[in-house]
Amino acid sequence: MSDLEASDRDCFPHIDAGDIGYRPSRRALSGQELLTEAQVFAYLVDLVRSGLPVSMVREAVETLRMEFNGGTGKPAMVAWLEGIEPMIFRGAATQTGVLVVSDNPIVGAGLKHVLSKSDVLCWSSGVDDVDRSTVGVWDYVLVWIQSAREIDAFGAIPLIRELGVDATSQVPVVAIHEGTISPFVRLRLAEAGARYVLPLAWLSANSGELSSLLITAGLPEEYHLETPFALRQKLGLKLDGDLAVLLEAACRVPANAWAVGADLDRIALSRSEIGRLRRIALECAGIPAPEFVRYASSIRRPPTTPEWPRVREVVREAWGLSSMNLH
Repeated sequence: MSDLEASDRDCFPHIDAGDIGYRPSRRALSGQELLTEAQVFAYLVDLVRSGLPVSMVREAVETLRMEFNGGTGKPAMVAWLEGIEPMIFRGAATQTGVLVVSDNPIVGAGLKHVLSKSDVLCWSSGVDDVDRSTVGVWDYVLVWIQSAREIDAFGAIPLIRELGVDATSQVPVVAIHEGTISPFVRLRLAEAGARYVLPLAWLSANSGELSSLLITAGLPEEYHLETPFALRQKLGLKLDGDLAVLLEAACRVPANAWAVGADLDRIALSRSEIGRLRRIALECAGIPAPEFVRYASSIRRPPTTPEWPRVREVVREAWGLSSMNLH
């Protein structure tokens, strides 16, 4: 059985229960603000990735141990540090660090296990627990994007944007997903700053090679994400838009506005609100108004904003609702 199948816990028989989930411990260094295990681990990863000799990394670990011992009630932190020491020292062989972000504990723990057994320094975190201040120390950030937020099936995508352009331009973000995703989800990812998109099926079949592919920057070219411009051109959108603005506005209206077959009589949405969303779709998301040729033989004037069914279609596709059949 592959190391990377998220169907159930049996796929990862060698993972300790403590590996699943993110368990922050506070107040690590004396005289400093409260620190988490994630921050301490990232600090050590940064030392290893900088190419310091193992002896100097060992000295840093010893310094941390003394600081922890000097604090009150810190035996748990000392024990945790002793537990990660072997991993830190083995990581000197690859000098590669990967942050895994997943609200699915099976996927998160599975990726961590696969990478760690190849001496890649790996930390796993939930979407809401990511410490933005440590992102720059990693070689890659792997994000399981199917983390539902209200009716958005891909609620982890906003996190990628929140990391900021400075971070995502230096640290490649790899989006991981199950099943198929629409071109509008790909566009969301590209505009958020992701650089790769890996299907879980491929990852499951090639989990044994994942570490070496990351260490050598050798992820298959077919999984490199297109640029926002290229995706917008394929989708017939204006080149200077941003889907996130429309989606932020869309999440503030009643959820049944995006249900299958919803019409104006069934949803608690005024015509003025629909008009506002259509203007945002045009001016911010870059969804064009219908072409004049469609109305050339009609006495009706062509609309100056994209039609409501088109706006709904784009929002539903971007949120993954077309496959969920929301009612």
